[in-house]
Amino acid sequence: MKKYIYVNYFRDANEDRRKEYLHCVNLNLQRDFVDHMVVFLENDEHRSDLPDSEKIQYVNLPRRMEFQDVFDHVQENVEPNSVVVVMNLDIFIENSDQWRNIGQDFFSVGHHDKAMVLTRHNVVSQGTNDIVVEADSWHTGCFCDAWVFKTPLHPDFARQDFRFCVGNAPQCDNLMMGLMVKYYHTYSWGSKYRIYHYDVCRGTKDLQDKLDKHPEKVDRRPAQRPYEMKNIPTMQPWEHLLANKLQPYFYFTWFDYFKTQPASHDPRLWN
Repeated sequence: MKKYIYVNYFRDANEDRRKEYLHCVNLNLQRDFVDHMVVFLENDEHRSDLPDSEKIQYVNLPRRMEFQDVFDHVQENVEPNSVVVVMNLDIFIENSDQWRNIGQDFFSVGHHDKAMVLTRHNVVSQGTNDIVVEADSWHTGCFCDAWVFKTPLHPDFARQDFRFCVGNAPQCDNLMMGLMVKYYHTYSWGSKYRIYHYDVCRGTKDLQDKLDKHPEKVDRRPAQRPYEMKNIPTMQPWEHLLANKLQPYFYFTWFDYFKTQPASHDPRLWN
Protein backbone atom coordinates (compact mmCIF):
# COMPACT_ATOMS: atom_id res chain seq x y z
CA MET A 1 0.00 0.00 0.00
CA LYS A 2 1.26 3.47 -0.86
CA LYS A 3 1.49 5.85 2.08
CA TYR A 4 0.54 9.52 1.97
CA ILE A 5 1.23 12.14 4.64
CA TYR A 6 -0.88 15.32 4.77
CA VAL A 7 0.43 18.42 6.57
CA ASN A 8 -0.16 22.16 6.60
CA TYR A 9 3.04 24.22 6.31
CA PHE A 10 3.27 27.83 7.42
CA ARG A 11 6.31 30.00 8.13
CA ASP A 12 6.40 30.51 11.87
CA ALA A 13 7.70 33.90 13.04
CA ASN A 14 9.88 32.12 15.61
CA GLU A 15 12.93 30.93 13.65
CA ASP A 16 13.73 28.14 16.12
CA ARG A 17 10.16 26.89 15.91
CA ARG A 18 10.33 27.03 12.11
CA LYS A 19 13.43 24.84 12.21
CA GLU A 20 11.56 22.31 14.35
CA TYR A 21 8.74 22.13 11.83
CA LEU A 22 11.18 21.64 8.97
CA HIS A 23 13.04 18.99 10.95
CA CYS A 24 9.80 17.01 11.19
CA VAL A 25 9.09 17.45 7.50
CA ASN A 26 12.57 16.23 6.59
CA LEU A 27 12.39 13.18 8.85
CA ASN A 28 9.05 12.17 7.40
CA LEU A 29 10.38 12.55 3.87
CA GLN A 30 13.38 10.36 4.76
CA ARG A 31 11.14 7.42 5.71
CA ASP A 32 11.52 4.99 2.83
CA PHE A 33 7.97 3.73 3.34
CA VAL A 34 6.46 7.20 2.81
CA ASP A 35 5.62 7.57 -0.88
CA HIS A 36 4.06 11.03 -0.97
CA MET A 37 3.71 14.09 1.24
CA VAL A 38 0.90 16.48 0.39
CA VAL A 39 1.73 19.94 1.75
CA PHE A 40 -0.98 22.58 2.00
CA LEU A 41 0.64 26.02 1.80
CA GLU A 42 -0.98 29.11 3.28
CA ASN A 43 1.45 31.25 1.29
CA ASP A 44 3.13 29.98 -1.86
CA GLU A 45 6.24 32.04 -1.07
CA HIS A 46 6.88 29.69 1.86
CA ARG A 47 7.53 26.85 -0.55
CA SER A 48 11.18 27.91 -0.64
CA ASP A 49 11.55 26.84 3.01
CA LEU A 50 10.88 23.22 2.15
CA PRO A 51 13.31 20.67 0.73
CA ASP A 52 13.43 19.83 -2.94
CA SER A 53 11.80 16.40 -3.00
CA GLU A 54 9.92 14.45 -5.64
CA LYS A 55 7.73 13.10 -2.85
CA ILE A 56 6.14 16.50 -2.12
CA GLN A 57 2.91 17.58 -3.77
CA TYR A 58 1.84 21.18 -3.07
CA VAL A 59 -1.64 22.56 -2.65
CA ASN A 60 -2.02 26.34 -2.30
CA LEU A 61 -4.64 27.40 0.20
CA PRO A 62 -4.80 31.00 1.52
CA ARG A 63 -5.78 29.88 5.04
CA ARG A 64 -5.09 27.13 7.52
CA MET A 65 -5.78 23.60 6.31
CA GLU A 66 -9.06 22.02 7.42
CA PHE A 67 -9.89 18.33 7.63
CA GLN A 68 -12.44 19.00 4.90
CA ASP A 69 -9.65 20.12 2.56
CA VAL A 70 -7.71 16.95 3.26
CA PHE A 71 -10.57 14.55 2.70
CA ASP A 72 -11.72 16.35 -0.45
CA HIS A 73 -8.19 16.05 -1.82
CA VAL A 74 -7.96 12.39 -0.82
CA GLN A 75 -11.26 11.59 -2.53
CA GLU A 76 -10.12 13.20 -5.77
CA ASN A 77 -6.42 12.34 -5.91
CA VAL A 78 -5.43 9.28 -3.88
CA GLU A 79 -5.74 5.84 -5.44
CA PRO A 80 -7.66 3.07 -3.64
CA ASN A 81 -5.86 0.79 -1.21
CA SER A 82 -3.53 3.54 0.04
CA VAL A 83 -2.76 4.62 3.60
CA VAL A 84 -3.42 8.27 4.41
CA VAL A 85 -1.87 9.90 7.48
CA VAL A 86 -3.10 13.35 8.48
CA MET A 87 -0.85 14.92 11.09
CA ASN A 88 0.13 18.10 12.83
CA LEU A 89 3.21 19.83 11.46
CA ASP A 90 5.35 19.22 14.55
CA ILE A 91 4.95 15.43 14.34
CA PHE A 92 7.27 12.87 12.77
CA ILE A 93 6.74 9.14 12.27
CA GLU A 94 9.02 6.56 13.81
CA ASN A 95 11.26 4.75 11.34
CA SER A 96 9.96 1.28 12.19
CA ASP A 97 8.80 -1.99 10.68
CA GLN A 98 5.46 -1.39 12.34
CA TRP A 99 4.91 1.65 10.14
CA ARG A 100 6.49 -0.01 7.14
CA ASN A 101 4.04 -2.93 7.38
CA ILE A 102 0.92 -1.09 8.55
CA GLY A 103 -0.92 -2.04 5.39
CA GLN A 104 -0.54 -5.80 5.71
CA ASP A 105 -0.50 -5.99 9.52
CA PHE A 106 -3.39 -3.64 10.27
CA PHE A 107 -5.51 -2.58 7.32
CA SER A 108 -5.52 -5.96 5.55
CA VAL A 109 -6.74 -7.96 8.57
CA GLY A 110 -9.69 -7.84 10.97
CA HIS A 111 -12.79 -5.73 10.44
CA HIS A 112 -12.99 -4.11 7.02
CA ASP A 113 -13.76 -0.57 8.19
CA LYS A 114 -10.86 0.40 10.44
CA ALA A 115 -9.01 3.64 11.15
CA MET A 116 -6.49 4.83 13.68
CA VAL A 117 -5.71 7.82 15.86
CA LEU A 118 -2.28 8.23 17.42
CA THR A 119 -1.20 9.71 20.72
CA ARG A 120 2.27 11.20 20.68
CA HIS A 121 5.59 10.70 22.41
CA ASN A 122 7.26 14.01 23.28
CA VAL A 123 10.89 14.67 22.41
CA VAL A 124 12.52 16.11 25.53
CA SER A 125 15.56 17.89 24.10
CA GLN A 126 17.41 18.38 20.86
CA GLY A 127 19.90 15.73 19.83
CA THR A 128 18.66 13.07 22.28
CA ASN A 129 16.41 10.04 22.17
CA ASP A 130 14.80 10.93 25.49
CA ILE A 131 11.01 11.05 25.37
CA VAL A 132 8.16 11.61 27.79
CA VAL A 133 4.42 11.01 27.54
CA GLU A 134 1.46 12.73 29.17
CA ALA A 135 0.52 9.70 31.27
CA ASP A 136 -3.00 10.75 32.26
CA SER A 137 -3.88 11.75 28.73
CA TRP A 138 -2.51 8.49 27.37
CA HIS A 139 -4.78 6.49 29.65
CA THR A 140 -7.88 8.54 28.99
CA GLY A 141 -7.28 8.84 25.25
CA CYS A 142 -8.35 12.47 25.35
CA PHE A 143 -6.08 13.72 22.57
CA CYS A 144 -4.26 12.63 19.40
CA ASP A 145 -1.96 14.22 16.82
CA ALA A 146 -2.34 11.96 13.79
CA TRP A 147 -5.29 10.30 12.04
CA VAL A 148 -4.79 7.29 9.76
CA PHE A 149 -7.14 5.93 7.09
CA LYS A 150 -7.23 3.51 4.19
CA THR A 151 -8.69 4.60 0.87
CA PRO A 152 -11.33 4.77 -0.31
CA LEU A 153 -12.80 6.57 2.68
CA HIS A 154 -16.04 5.21 4.07
CA PRO A 155 -18.68 7.03 1.99
CA ASP A 156 -20.82 8.06 4.98
CA PHE A 157 -17.77 9.24 6.88
CA ALA A 158 -16.67 11.34 3.91
CA ARG A 159 -20.02 13.15 3.95
CA GLN A 160 -19.58 14.46 7.50
CA ASP A 161 -18.84 18.11 8.29
CA PHE A 162 -15.06 18.46 8.60
CA ARG A 163 -14.92 22.23 8.32
CA PHE A 164 -12.46 22.79 11.16
CA CYS A 165 -8.71 23.12 11.25
CA VAL A 166 -6.07 20.45 11.70
CA GLY A 167 -4.42 21.77 14.85
CA ASN A 168 -4.75 25.11 16.62
CA ALA A 169 -8.40 24.17 17.09
CA PRO A 170 -9.09 23.13 20.70
CA GLN A 171 -10.81 19.72 20.84
CA CYS A 172 -10.49 19.10 17.12
CA ASP A 173 -8.98 15.71 17.99
CA ASN A 174 -11.97 14.80 20.21
CA LEU A 175 -14.39 15.82 17.48
CA MET A 176 -12.47 13.79 14.91
CA MET A 177 -12.55 10.73 17.16
CA GLY A 178 -16.30 11.18 17.55
CA LEU A 179 -16.84 11.33 13.81
CA MET A 180 -14.54 8.38 13.19
CA VAL A 181 -16.12 5.93 15.65
CA LYS A 182 -19.47 6.38 13.93
CA TYR A 183 -18.17 4.56 10.85
CA TYR A 184 -14.89 2.88 11.78
CA HIS A 185 -13.45 0.54 14.34
CA THR A 186 -11.06 3.20 15.57
CA TYR A 187 -7.82 2.18 17.25
CA SER A 188 -5.70 4.49 19.40
CA TRP A 189 -2.55 2.45 18.93
CA GLY A 190 0.23 4.97 19.43
CA SER A 191 2.16 2.47 21.55
CA LYS A 192 2.86 0.42 18.40
CA TYR A 193 2.62 2.96 15.58
CA ARG A 194 4.70 5.63 17.23
CA ILE A 195 4.70 9.30 16.40
CA TYR A 196 6.94 11.92 17.99
CA HIS A 197 6.05 15.46 18.94
CA TYR A 198 8.94 17.90 18.45
CA ASP A 199 8.43 21.13 20.37
CA VAL A 200 11.56 21.77 22.40
CA CYS A 201 12.30 25.45 21.77
CA ARG A 202 9.13 26.73 23.46
CA GLY A 203 9.29 24.43 26.46
CA THR A 204 6.14 23.71 28.43
CA LYS A 205 3.19 25.53 26.94
CA ASP A 206 -0.01 26.63 28.60
CA LEU A 207 -2.95 26.34 26.23
CA GLN A 208 -4.97 29.08 27.85
CA ASP A 209 -2.03 31.46 27.61
CA LYS A 210 -1.80 30.70 23.90
CA LEU A 211 -5.51 31.30 23.44
CA ASP A 212 -5.32 34.59 25.32
CA LYS A 213 -2.34 35.90 23.34
CA HIS A 214 -3.58 34.95 19.85
CA PRO A 215 -7.34 34.51 20.00
CA GLU A 216 -7.73 35.50 16.35
CA LYS A 217 -5.65 32.49 15.23
CA VAL A 218 -7.64 29.89 17.15
CA ASP A 219 -10.34 27.87 15.42
CA ARG A 220 -13.14 27.48 17.97
CA ARG A 221 -15.57 25.60 15.73
CA PRO A 222 -14.89 22.15 17.26
CA ALA A 223 -15.82 23.44 20.73
CA GLN A 224 -19.28 24.28 19.35
CA ARG A 225 -19.92 20.56 18.72
CA PRO A 226 -19.37 18.95 22.17
CA TYR A 227 -22.03 16.27 21.77
CA GLU A 228 -20.17 14.78 18.80
CA MET A 229 -16.90 14.34 20.70
CA LYS A 230 -15.45 11.03 21.87
CA ASN A 231 -12.31 9.79 23.61
CA ILE A 232 -10.58 6.48 22.85
CA PRO A 233 -8.45 5.04 25.70
CA THR A 234 -5.03 3.87 24.55
CA MET A 235 -4.59 0.94 26.95
CA GLN A 236 -6.75 -1.63 25.21
CA PRO A 237 -6.04 -5.22 24.02
CA TRP A 238 -5.49 -4.10 20.46
CA GLU A 239 -4.23 -7.40 19.04
CA HIS A 240 -7.24 -9.21 20.49
CA LEU A 241 -9.66 -6.61 19.17
CA LEU A 242 -8.05 -6.73 15.73
CA ALA A 243 -8.03 -10.54 15.49
CA ASN A 244 -11.65 -10.82 16.60
CA LYS A 245 -13.03 -7.87 14.63
CA LEU A 246 -14.22 -6.15 17.81
CA GLN A 247 -15.02 -2.46 18.18
CA PRO A 248 -12.52 -0.71 20.52
CA TYR A 249 -13.86 1.07 23.60
CA PHE A 250 -14.74 4.75 23.33
CA TYR A 251 -16.74 7.10 25.51
CA PHE A 252 -18.35 10.51 25.45
CA THR A 253 -17.13 12.10 28.71
CA TRP A 254 -15.53 10.89 31.90
CA PHE A 255 -18.81 11.40 33.72
CA ASP A 256 -20.76 9.40 31.18
CA TYR A 257 -18.03 6.76 31.01
CA PHE A 258 -17.85 5.96 34.70
CA LYS A 259 -21.62 6.29 35.10
CA THR A 260 -22.34 3.53 32.59
CA GLN A 261 -19.30 1.21 32.61
CA PRO A 262 -18.16 -1.39 35.17
CA ALA A 263 -15.03 -0.58 37.15
CA SER A 264 -13.06 -3.13 35.13
CA HIS A 265 -13.41 -0.81 32.13
CA ASP A 266 -11.56 1.99 33.91
CA PRO A 267 -8.49 2.54 31.69
CA ARG A 268 -6.44 3.36 34.76
CA LEU A 269 -6.80 -0.27 35.85
CA TRP A 270 -5.75 -1.79 32.53
CA ASN A 271 -2.21 -3.13 32.11
